[in-house]
Formats: sequence, C-alpha cells, structure tokens
Amino acid sequence: MSDFGDRTAQAETRPPRTPQPKALHFALVMLGGCVVLSLVIGVLFRQVDPAGPSVAPPRLNMAVPARGSATAASNVLQYHADASGHFFIDAAVNGTTIRFLVDTGASVVALSPEDARAAGISDGVLSFSETVTTANGETHAAQATLRSVRLEQLEVLEVPAVVMQQSMPVSLLGMSFLKRLDGYSIRDGVLTIEW
Repeated sequence: MSDFGDRTAQAETRPPRTPQPKALHFALVMLGGCVVLSLVIGVLFRQVDPAGPSVAPPRLNMAVPARGSATAASNVLQYHADASGHFFIDAAVNGTTIRFLVDTGASVVALSPEDARAAGISDGVLSFSETVTTANGETHAAQATLRSVRLEQLEVLEVPAVVMQQSMPVSLLGMSFLKRLDGYSIRDGVLTIEW
C-alpha cells in the first residue's frame, strides 16, 4: 500500500473534533453578558414610568423593623436603675399589679406567696415539690403558669413561673418572661425592653 493510502486510513480512524476550550469559554462569557444586560435593561424600564407618577396603594404595616436602626419604629420600654443599680418594675400579673426586681440570673419568674395570692394563685392548688437554690440558700417552690404579665402596653401570655414557699422581699422577673421579648439591654443605668 502506498504512503498516501496509510495517511488516509489514519485520518478516517481519528475521533471527531470536540469544541476548543477557548471557544466554549467565549460562548459562556457571551451568554453571561446577555443575561446581565437583560437584567439591567429590566431594572431601567421599571424605574422609568412613561405614565408619570402614580399613587401607590396603601401598604399594610407588616414589615419587621431592622435591629439597631435608629429610625425603626419598634415597641420600646425603658426603666431607670435605682441608686443601688437594680431595676424595679411594676407589672400586672393576671390583672393585679405586683412589684418586681428584674433578675437576669433567675431562670423563671418567681413570685412571693403573698404576690401569688394577690394574683389569684391559690395555695391549695400548689405543690411545693421543687427545690430551688437562692441567694439565701435552698428553699421549696411550686410550678405555676401566669395567664398574663403586662408591662404598660406589652403583654406576654402563659408565662412559666414558680411560687416560693417562703416569703421574699420582692418577686423576681426572670428569664421565662425576658426570653419572650425581641430583646433587652442594660446600658448607662437604663434597661431597654423591645418587642
């Protein structure tokens, strides 16, 4: 067989040509450019209204304000510390006003026996089976659920609490209430509550 015949046979057995990587890269860049250009044109057409300004329909107030924004309209309460640096708050529990000490170290709202009775929680339905550790040592408490805890216009429903078996000077507003808020902070002697 001639030399020419060998070259022809070799040419016929070669695999078909695949697109070059440069050509494929160029095609992808062009496709991406077209997508970006169409998005830009769409945004420009939305900004220009040939009919002129129009009155937008009223918006429902469903937006959640951004955290930390000075202009966001949120629900905020502020309380000032007393001379010792503690925060005392009057809150309505089940409709009865009770004096609380805000205590971020207390895991639940803790009511004195007197405050519990004033809020309509009867001693007869309480089981003082929980042992709790306080600053004054161990004591017993009974679990309870407060129908409502209200601070001015803020109301939190179904708040877990305990009723202390022994008297205490003031009831404690603990984390079972505070963790239900959007946030709270203490800065420069001011307690800020947000919801």
